[in-house]
Amino acid sequence: MNPSPKSTARTPCSSVVVWVLLGVSCGRYGLYADDQEEVADAESGTSVRDVAVDSTSDGHIDVAETADVSEGSDVTDAKGPGYWRMTSTVPSTIGGRVLATGVWTGTRAVFWGGYYYGPPYTSSRNDGAGYDPAGDSWMVLPVAPAQFSAGRFLHTAVFDGTRMILWGGLSGSSTVNDTGAIYDSKAMTWSISGSSGAPSARAGHVAVWSTTSGEMIVWGGCSKASMFSFPPTCSSFLDDGAAFQPSSGVWRKIAPAPVGFEPRWRASAVWTGSDLVVFGGEVASGSYAKSCARYDPKLDVWTKLTDPPLDARYDGALVFADKDLIAWGGRSTFVDPAWGRSDGARYRAGAWSLLATASPLTPAARYAFGWWLGAGKLHVWSGASLSSALPGGAAYDPVRDEWSAMPTSGEPSARVHPTVVWTGIEAIVYAGRNTLSTSDPSSYLADAAVYRP
Repeated sequence: MNPSPKSTARTPCSSVVVWVLLGVSCGRYGLYADDQEEVADAESGTSVRDVAVDSTSDGHIDVAETADVSEGSDVTDAKGPGYWRMTSTVPSTIGGRVLATGVWTGTRAVFWGGYYYGPPYTSSRNDGAGYDPAGDSWMVLPVAPAQFSAGRFLHTAVFDGTRMILWGGLSGSSTVNDTGAIYDSKAMTWSISGSSGAPSARAGHVAVWSTTSGEMIVWGGCSKASMFSFPPTCSSFLDDGAAFQPSSGVWRKIAPAPVGFEPRWRASAVWTGSDLVVFGGEVASGSYAKSCARYDPKLDVWTKLTDPPLDARYDGALVFADKDLIAWGGRSTFVDPAWGRSDGARYRAGAWSLLATASPLTPAARYAFGWWLGAGKLHVWSGASLSSALPGGAAYDPVRDEWSAMPTSGEPSARVHPTVVWTGIEAIVYAGRNTLSTSDPSSYLADAAVYRP
């Protein structure tokens, strides 16, 4: 790994909500044994609190640098730190959903797409909304391009500093897509993304915005997926990827994944400031991975990391904080009485170590939760252990290697697969479902809440 060029410019940085997240700064840190020199973020004035997280539908994260846009707002400063508040009512035309994507634009959280069960039964949402936390106000997004009229879920979204870029995903029960759209957050207009050299159709892939190459990097996923039951299923897994440069509208194929890094979908991914890191995922029906690899877009090189001391899983948190890559929770093979996992590990200087296990969550084992990095801590909220949505949340402090309970007063109702966007000072938790069952239309939630750590 080569250090990024030093610069005083404040550039957007990316890291996927829902399924989780950790904001990271744009500087390069000693994550790997051969890269121990920290290039100080002090040059650009960036801190953990200055970084906002966007997410994909799987909770994979993309990070964008932002100012404290709500500083001085009567809404967000009305109470002290460590509290929940519900947002104003989401527009009535924007119905309940899960597996939506969300990004932070610097002034608004923008949510789009998702899955809903109800007339016409298996349904993919084709609409979205933006939330301004400073004014506690919502707006309905303009209608997306015709190619997106059937809606999408298990798609991805990244933010390049001005534009939200959507790509791929499922429409209806089993239509897998290879098209994308771009939403300009300032002009509030849509356009179709370029298709020259685009990868094959897929859903459940990972995507991040690369700040070093100015590209959206897409990898993995499923070419034959269906949502006739929950969880969604895949019969054809992918291990290739491509990078899209919005300035030219052209894709380039990226290097093949390293030997031994299996094709997979619904993996966890994060952008570290220099590399895409991919962990876990489903590699066959009911079979999961625990392998981890990183991709450097400047060198177009993959490197397989050592496996963490965890069992195989998907749908867990993967975050990058300071010098640590942190993985926690997720769904794995059934171990009575739960599908979820309650353990985690951190990777630093070429080695993994287990996290403290004294989580205040009850039960602790969870998946399909919301997660984000705020005030330097990994926050995990709600989700499920077996079949029911669970209330409560906890925050992990990587400096002290300890957990603390999040306040429960004022928290929204328990849910699975909420979408979470971190603004730089607070998390916006949107939508989800109050049960893992997909057959009850009333279980899909359309409300939102704000958590200030």
